[in-house]
Amino acid sequence: MKNYKRMVQNKLIGGVLSGLAYTFGFKTWLVRMVFVLSALTAVTVPFLVLVYILTMVFAPVYDQDPEDYKQICE
Repeated sequence: MKNYKRMVQNKLIGGVLSGLAYTFGFKTWLVRMVFVLSALTAVTVPFLVLVYILTMVFAPVYDQDPEDYKQICE
């Protein structure tokens, strides 16, 4: 498994979810959809927002997209 890093080149907000999709080999749109659907439940909103912000602040960033990103995630 790859080490997690944010992807600022393929970001919508902070690159957290695109980095997560690449790390685990999922399509980026699927990870974003699961995040949004889980954020719609009232119980998880504060927790998900906190985790997203902390990850955006503390996670390392790819300098450029890995060569196999498009093949795996799009």
